[in-house]
Amino acid sequence: MRKLRLAAVAVLCASFGFAASTEKTIPMPRRDESVKVGFAAEGGRIESVRIQHYPDADDVEKAKTKDRNDQQLTFWNFSVSNKNLDKKLRMKIAVEIVGKDGSIVGRGDKSDTVDAGKLDDNIRIWLRMRTLDVVSAKSARLTLSIEPK
Repeated sequence: MRKLRLAAVAVLCASFGFAASTEKTIPMPRRDESVKVGFAAEGGRIESVRIQHYPDADDVEKAKTKDRNDQQLTFWNFSVSNKNLDKKLRMKIAVEIVGKDGSIVGRGDKSDTVDAGKLDDNIRIWLRMRTLDVVSAKSARLTLSIEPK
């Protein structure tokens, strides 16, 4: 009986502080486009993502005609917030870019802290990928997690 009570207490204690997590597939953000993510837990929210330094027409033309392995460094800017006034939150974001043939053509991840009450923040993930893979990608798979810090 005592072992059963100890096991129940261990499970109860372990349930506090676990991260809320999910996986989502979103359409690949294009130039000057924000894509809604919409994941919330613990008072925190990962709202949307926008790509900075998306390849322009000249970059694509160069990759098609001169160097098919030309690479582009893009910044994936995730808009995040923490409405919880009492505690900081740890947010973890992993991105896998799905190419036109269904293979993974890029990946990156980052974990960051969002201060209590911070309503307008961002988490930036750097991704270096082939230029032609960026513009032809169909979607991105996201693994998202929010937990108290």
